[in-house]
Amino acid sequence: PELLNVFELEGLKDKKPARLSGGQQQRVALARTLVRQPDLVLLDEPLSALDIEIRKRLQNYILEVRERYDLTIIMVSHDVQEIRKLSDYVFELNHGKIIRQGTPPEVFGEELKLRLEAKIIGIKTTASKSFLIVQFQNQIFEIPRKGNEEVGDKINLDVYFKNN
Repeated sequence: PELLNVFELEGLKDKKPARLSGGQQQRVALARTLVRQPDLVLLDEPLSALDIEIRKRLQNYILEVRERYDLTIIMVSHDVQEIRKLSDYVFELNHGKIIRQGTPPEVFGEELKLRLEAKIIGIKTTASKSFLIVQFQNQIFEIPRKGNEEVGDKINLDVYFKNN
């Protein structure tokens, strides 16, 4: 029951997997893995299909579970901020070869962050991806769509400046 609540799946427990969204299926898979309390967990982009709010909550829960059950987690992710938050040690790969390794600050350097509020002015969808067209002041940007954002919504753009 705890995992159903944490992963916000309590209302879905009687649904067939084919009836779940991609994000719901991803949350079910993560909960199924953690319910067994393994010593080692392998995660491949575990939170990529989730909206930002659920993603942040589950990142915190992964940290809590890791500590509570003394888990070793090996995770593949392209999200640098997620790696920074969830990792103690990082291997950066390029074409299957380790090019850098160390703690997140050692690998990615210290960063300064600036948060800007932008407005979604359009949505572009291709066969495999969806993008938001956002406007900040007089600048237009295209960014990957991560959730259920709609035209007219305001979103935060986090801008990072590396300080290596």
